[in-house]
Amino acid sequence: MKANELRLGNYLDSAGELTKVVEIQEDVFYTQCDEKINYKSKWAELKPIPLTEEWLIKFGFVKDKTEITLYYKEDFEIQLPMYFKWNESHLKTIKHVHSLQNLYFALTGEELKIK
Repeated sequence: MKANELRLGNYLDSAGELTKVVEIQEDVFYTQCDEKINYKSKWAELKPIPLTEEWLIKFGFVKDKTEITLYYKEDFEIQLPMYFKWNESHLKTIKHVHSLQNLYFALTGEELKIK
């Protein structure tokens, strides 16, 4: 994970706690673990969260009844493991929650939030 991969609102793991990025500066991130507490985190303290079925459901995706690895939210469909392909030769696996958040926002203009 690189600093330029993050946006405000991305969910990360900070010492085993779910945290959300609320401010980004050159060498530190300000994250929020609950409604009241902001933490100043060093880059090395933040870890990406693996993208799982549990996370898709938290974001409001619904599991397809006929295809066991297919999930949808309005017009957006995801099949796990999630791959993103372009130019016939580039295949990228979406492995982390923050990557899905960023891709979803880029394609829909809407944030993925925990329901």
